[in-house]
Amino acid sequence: MSRPDPTSDSPFARDGNAPPFNEAWEAQAFALTHQLYEAGHFTWQEWTETFAAVIADADRANPARDGSDYYSLWLTALERITTGKDMTRPEELSTRRDAWERAYATTPHGKPVTLDD
Repeated sequence: MSRPDPTSDSPFARDGNAPPFNEAWEAQAFALTHQLYEAGHFTWQEWTETFAAVIADADRANPARDGSDYYSLWLTALERITTGKDMTRPEELSTRRDAWERAYATTPHGKPVTLDD
């Protein structure tokens, strides 16, 4: 994924000195959010309100949080907005999460984690 131009009007513009994503799943969650936004599934206002609410919930639960959970919160917001707009159901997310956890736990070290169809 190329870095967005920080001077762009894109809602995804960022500081060019910011570190890259720490994990592949962070980039994937970011990209999926961008694709859903670009496809018109939600407005940027809806996204920022949802993400802000998730961050506020996390701050209330743990006022001393250090921000290292940023992309976990991003993913929570993505799940919240997609279930809130009936794009998926919570049960489907739970089933998929469980499948990935089982696959991760049973994949030999050094091998790619995949889901069986």
